[in-house]
Amino acid sequence: MRPLTMFGWRLSLPVREWAHCSPEGYFSEPSEDARAPAPLDLLDDEAFYGQMMGQSMLREGIGANFYCLISPNTEPDVGQLVWLRNHAGQEVIRRLVAADGQAYTLLRWGPADEHGHQVRAEERWTRGEIHKAGVVLAVYAGWPSVKSPPFRVPVVAGSEAIRGWLEDELATLLGDLVKHLRASQRSRPRAFRSRAARARSGRVSALAAGRSRSPSRMWTR
Repeated sequence: MRPLTMFGWRLSLPVREWAHCSPEGYFSEPSEDARAPAPLDLLDDEAFYGQMMGQSMLREGIGANFYCLISPNTEPDVGQLVWLRNHAGQEVIRRLVAADGQAYTLLRWGPADEHGHQVRAEERWTRGEIHKAGVVLAVYAGWPSVKSPPFRVPVVAGSEAIRGWLEDELATLLGDLVKHLRASQRSRPRAFRSRAARARSGRVSALAAGRSRSPSRMWTR
């Protein structure tokens, strides 16, 4: 199977923009005026392109005005970028980081601050509220084209994505632990100095006292 970087007009796919970019956002309805060629070896004829907005998935390689190739008929797996639609029509693209019989745990990123830092956040969608679930097969940095194929963004997927997520979680926990230990050391009273430090201080004091008495002992003998 060829990579999803070669396009042809055997099949054209609708290009759907975000009609409403918010927590209740959704893609626009398909239009015959907005269609683009499909990758040559695409297996899902109901796939579509979603033109992205916002920064919620920028850390996952999906920037504003990038195009996600979405397969609504591919079963999501942990570690993949997924597309979900609930019964109210809300749609999201997220990283699936955990799944069980009751719900999906999804990863997204908050708005960037003045330093470009984004806070990681999680969402939980129960299986009962999910109307449709699919997979983001590819992400393109431009309009899909036969003559000028766009750059395909190398989005990390599968176990590598989960490993990176777990590493971030572990790094956060370790960072919090280090901060806690440093804070506790700064606030520790002098009376709670280590036993070794008190012992060293006692030996130095005793040695100094012995030296100060030694001359008088010599003259009295």
